[in-house]
Amino acid sequence: VPPLARQLAAAFWPGPLTLVLPKTGAIPGIVTSGLDTVGLRVPDHPVALELLRAAGVPVAAPSANPFGGVSPTRASHVTVPCDAIVDGGPCRTGVESTVVGFDDGGHAVILRLGGTPTEAVEAVVGGAVASAQAALGSGTCTIKGSKLGRCLDAKTFATASASSALAPRP
Repeated sequence: VPPLARQLAAAFWPGPLTLVLPKTGAIPGIVTSGLDTVGLRVPDHPVALELLRAAGVPVAAPSANPFGGVSPTRASHVTVPCDAIVDGGPCRTGVESTVVGFDDGGHAVILRLGGTPTEAVEAVVGGAVASAQAALGSGTCTIKGSKLGRCLDAKTFATASASSALAPRP
């Protein structure tokens, strides 16, 4: 795990930040759609945090926001098929989490803008942060150990991050 990932987690978890990190053997391939990375986040909502505490283990959960669609901010807005919805009331942020991956040198790369501003991420990492959008097609941005790094576009990222693991806060 890159040192910057630990710094970002300490600064923004719980909160609207997803970190894309190399998966370990402890994470089943079904959670990552067979990819080498996993998206980790700790939501800042009392119901979600209590669910994580009660589970006592990391929880794998798919996103309720379909690619290219409007983010649901209430349980009644969820349109994707699912077996159950935990309704904790309306979302406070109203947008997806900011997604940050890391290049082969351990530098932070913003893969998707969201609820954590770029400037806040830059303040924690101590400088400018690359954006995957700026690197599209350039071949200069790869995410260590991940198929995602070979094709950084929004559709591939949405597929790669369709399942993310919610990690209990240490």
